[in-house]
Amino acid sequence: MARSSFDIARNEIADYFSTSERTIWKTADLSKAFSKERTSWQLVKTMAFTAFVKKLLDADILHKFEFPFPYRPEKRYALPTVPMLEVLQSLKPGAYYSHATALAVHALVDTDRQPIYINHEQRPHQRSELADQPRIDAAFKSKPRLSSNVIDLDGTGICMLNGMHTGQLGVITTATTLHQGQRATIRVTGLERTLIDIVVRPSYAGGVASVLAAFRHAKGRVDTGLLLHTLDRLAYVYPYHQAIGWYMDQAGYPPAALAQIAAMSRPCRFYLAHQLDRPKYDDTWDVYVPAALA
Repeated sequence: MARSSFDIARNEIADYFSTSERTIWKTADLSKAFSKERTSWQLVKTMAFTAFVKKLLDADILHKFEFPFPYRPEKRYALPTVPMLEVLQSLKPGAYYSHATALAVHALVDTDRQPIYINHEQRPHQRSELADQPRIDAAFKSKPRLSSNVIDLDGTGICMLNGMHTGQLGVITTATTLHQGQRATIRVTGLERTLIDIVVRPSYAGGVASVLAAFRHAKGRVDTGLLLHTLDRLAYVYPYHQAIGWYMDQAGYPPAALAQIAAMSRPCRFYLAHQLDRPKYDDTWDVYVPAALA
């Protein structure tokens, strides 16, 4: 049987992709490469782009990744050596991993079998003024706002967050084998930023009890000054430092660390999470906590 024009040029095509500066391609990128190089590869004129892509996949030159997010489905093609976490991170400019995923990267949870959270920041916008007591009470009696931009990828939940603009504050680059043992270089929130994020959104970390467990695992590793500096720059309208102080206190952090937070103003009563079950008031930190943890 005669060899196809693709099979004849297979090694040349494989070399083109393996030596390219790019390791991940959008469909439009592949289409441009196909149009530009098809003559030099001497592909038959009747070969359609879709047929070319199928040949690339069948020959294991590239792998296809599909992310059917409800707000905007995405598709990428990558070299076989590129791990899924790096492909997922490429979907949005400046995207980085956060919340429960960051906890796993920083070894603050006992298992990595949790949803993957990846954050894409919103554009800057005008912040509200600091919240007063009626506003805090009303907000935390309601359900927390949770992203519905979630998919299941081969049994792994993936949540694409559209987070507050922070200028990627506290984001670092590190290596991990979090997903299926594949070594990936990712961007992820650093330790202190991660602890702040899970206090702000405990639902993305498994709940209040999981947040407390993370603070216990992090004890001895946290730079309290950096944590408070990061919190100040994030400029939240709610007094999250009161919740952070409670978590640190419960986790047994040293008095010097607690003193830095205790010295901060506490003009309002606060809550560890939305819709707390039978909340109890802790007057040391002026915060309502679940009865189970009081």
